Amino acid sequence: DLCRAEFSSMLKSHSANQLQNKYETMSSLYKILSIFADSSEKKIFPSVLCRAIEYIDSNLSDSDLSNTDIADYLCISEVYLRKLFQKNLSTSVNKYIGDKRTDHAKKLLTNTNLSITEISEKCGYSCIYYFCRIFKQKTGYSPGQYRNNNHHTFF
Repeated sequence: DLCRAEFSSMLKSHSANQLQNKYETMSSLYKILSIFADSSEKKIFPSVLCRAIEYIDSNLSDSDLSNTDIADYLCISEVYLRKLFQKNLSTSVNKYIGDKRTDHAKKLLTNTNLSITEISEKCGYSCIYYFCRIFKQKTGYSPGQYRNNNHHTFF
Protein backbone atom coordinates (compact mmCIF):
# COMPACT_ATOMS: atom_id res chain seq x y z
CA ASP A 1 0.00 0.00 0.00
CA LEU A 2 1.01 3.58 -0.64
CA CYS A 3 0.13 4.52 2.97
CA ARG A 4 2.29 1.74 4.46
CA ALA A 5 5.28 2.70 2.35
CA GLU A 6 4.94 6.36 3.27
CA PHE A 7 4.51 5.51 6.97
CA SER A 8 7.59 3.21 6.94
CA SER A 9 9.63 5.95 5.29
CA MET A 10 8.46 8.37 7.96
CA LEU A 11 9.50 6.04 10.81
CA LYS A 12 12.94 5.30 9.32
CA SER A 13 13.76 8.95 8.79
CA HIS A 14 12.56 9.97 12.25
CA SER A 15 15.50 8.36 14.04
CA ALA A 16 18.14 10.40 12.15
CA ASN A 17 18.63 14.19 12.27
CA GLN A 18 15.76 15.57 14.43
CA LEU A 19 15.17 19.06 12.96
CA GLN A 20 15.39 18.03 9.31
CA ASN A 21 13.25 15.00 10.03
CA LYS A 22 10.57 17.10 11.68
CA TYR A 23 9.87 18.68 8.31
CA GLU A 24 10.12 15.34 6.51
CA THR A 25 7.81 13.75 9.06
CA MET A 26 5.26 16.51 8.63
CA SER A 27 5.53 16.21 4.86
CA SER A 28 5.00 12.45 5.08
CA LEU A 29 2.04 12.92 7.38
CA TYR A 30 0.43 15.32 4.92
CA LYS A 31 1.01 12.81 2.12
CA ILE A 32 -0.69 10.08 4.16
CA LEU A 33 -3.63 12.33 4.95
CA SER A 34 -3.95 13.31 1.31
CA ILE A 35 -3.93 9.64 0.28
CA PHE A 36 -6.79 8.96 2.70
CA ALA A 37 -8.68 12.00 1.49
CA ASP A 38 -8.31 10.96 -2.15
CA SER A 39 -9.30 7.37 -1.47
CA SER A 40 -12.40 8.19 0.58
CA GLU A 41 -15.53 7.22 -1.26
CA LYS A 42 -17.46 10.08 -2.71
CA LYS A 43 -21.11 9.15 -2.78
CA ILE A 44 -22.74 9.62 -6.14
CA PHE A 45 -26.51 9.67 -6.02
CA PRO A 46 -28.64 8.14 -8.76
CA SER A 47 -29.95 10.73 -11.19
CA VAL A 48 -33.55 9.84 -10.34
CA LEU A 49 -32.87 10.76 -6.68
CA CYS A 50 -31.32 14.06 -7.78
CA ARG A 51 -34.42 14.79 -9.85
CA ALA A 52 -36.63 13.93 -6.86
CA ILE A 53 -34.68 16.36 -4.68
CA GLU A 54 -34.93 19.10 -7.33
CA TYR A 55 -38.69 18.49 -7.60
CA ILE A 56 -39.08 18.71 -3.81
CA ASP A 57 -37.01 21.91 -3.67
CA SER A 58 -39.08 23.58 -6.37
CA ASN A 59 -42.41 22.47 -4.85
CA LEU A 60 -41.63 22.99 -1.16
CA SER A 61 -44.38 25.59 -0.78
CA ASP A 62 -47.03 23.13 -2.04
CA SER A 63 -48.88 21.95 1.06
CA ASP A 64 -50.21 18.97 -0.92
CA LEU A 65 -46.74 17.72 -1.92
CA SER A 66 -46.78 13.96 -1.47
CA ASN A 67 -44.88 10.79 -2.29
CA THR A 68 -47.48 10.13 -4.98
CA ASP A 69 -46.81 13.48 -6.67
CA ILE A 70 -43.06 12.96 -6.62
CA ALA A 71 -43.26 9.36 -7.85
CA ASP A 72 -45.69 10.32 -10.62
CA TYR A 73 -43.43 13.16 -11.74
CA LEU A 74 -40.47 10.76 -11.93
CA CYS A 75 -42.52 7.91 -13.47
CA ILE A 76 -41.49 5.50 -10.71
CA SER A 77 -43.40 3.68 -8.00
CA GLU A 78 -43.80 5.11 -4.51
CA VAL A 79 -42.11 2.01 -3.12
CA TYR A 80 -39.04 2.63 -5.29
CA LEU A 81 -39.04 6.31 -4.28
CA ARG A 82 -39.07 5.39 -0.58
CA LYS A 83 -36.29 2.84 -1.11
CA LEU A 84 -34.17 5.43 -2.97
CA PHE A 85 -34.37 7.86 -0.05
CA GLN A 86 -33.79 5.21 2.58
CA LYS A 87 -30.83 3.62 0.79
CA ASN A 88 -29.06 6.81 -0.27
CA LEU A 89 -30.03 9.37 2.37
CA SER A 90 -30.97 7.10 5.29
CA THR A 91 -34.26 8.93 5.75
CA SER A 92 -37.86 8.77 4.61
CA VAL A 93 -39.24 11.05 1.91
CA ASN A 94 -41.60 12.70 4.39
CA LYS A 95 -38.85 13.36 6.94
CA TYR A 96 -36.65 14.77 4.18
CA ILE A 97 -39.45 17.13 3.09
CA GLY A 98 -40.09 18.15 6.70
CA ASP A 99 -36.40 18.84 7.29
CA LYS A 100 -36.15 20.89 4.08
CA ARG A 101 -39.21 22.91 5.10
CA THR A 102 -37.72 23.57 8.53
CA ASP A 103 -34.39 24.63 7.00
CA HIS A 104 -36.22 26.93 4.58
CA ALA A 105 -38.24 28.43 7.44
CA LYS A 106 -35.03 29.06 9.41
CA LYS A 107 -33.55 30.95 6.45
CA LEU A 108 -36.69 33.02 5.98
CA LEU A 109 -36.94 33.80 9.71
CA THR A 110 -33.29 34.82 9.80
CA ASN A 111 -33.02 36.75 6.55
CA THR A 112 -36.43 38.32 5.91
CA ASN A 113 -39.07 40.37 7.64
CA LEU A 114 -41.91 38.17 6.35
CA SER A 115 -44.62 37.42 8.86
CA ILE A 116 -44.78 33.97 10.48
CA THR A 117 -47.97 33.34 8.49
CA GLU A 118 -46.25 34.17 5.19
CA ILE A 119 -43.28 31.98 6.10
CA SER A 120 -45.62 29.16 7.04
CA GLU A 121 -47.25 29.35 3.60
CA LYS A 122 -43.92 29.60 1.75
CA CYS A 123 -42.79 26.46 3.55
CA GLY A 124 -45.84 24.44 2.53
CA TYR A 125 -47.94 24.60 5.68
CA SER A 126 -51.59 25.47 5.21
CA CYS A 127 -52.11 25.92 8.97
CA ILE A 128 -49.88 28.32 10.91
CA TYR A 129 -50.55 26.49 14.18
CA TYR A 130 -49.32 23.20 12.72
CA PHE A 131 -46.26 24.98 11.32
CA CYS A 132 -45.46 26.48 14.73
CA ARG A 133 -45.89 23.12 16.47
CA ILE A 134 -43.68 21.26 13.98
CA PHE A 135 -41.05 24.03 13.96
CA LYS A 136 -40.80 24.00 17.74
CA GLN A 137 -40.68 20.21 17.76
CA LYS A 138 -37.74 20.21 15.32
CA THR A 139 -35.76 23.19 16.64
CA GLY A 140 -36.77 23.57 20.27
CA TYR A 141 -37.91 27.15 19.57
CA SER A 142 -41.11 28.74 18.37
CA PRO A 143 -40.67 30.60 15.06
CA GLY A 144 -40.82 33.92 16.95
CA GLN A 145 -38.16 32.84 19.44
CA TYR A 146 -35.96 31.56 16.63
CA ARG A 147 -36.27 34.87 14.77
CA ASN A 148 -35.48 36.90 17.88
CA ASN A 149 -32.34 34.84 18.51
CA ASN A 150 -31.09 34.71 14.92
CA HIS A 151 -32.55 37.58 12.89
CA HIS A 152 -30.08 39.59 10.83
CA THR A 153 -30.87 43.24 10.37
CA PHE A 154 -29.98 44.73 7.02
CA PHE A 155 -29.19 48.37 6.47
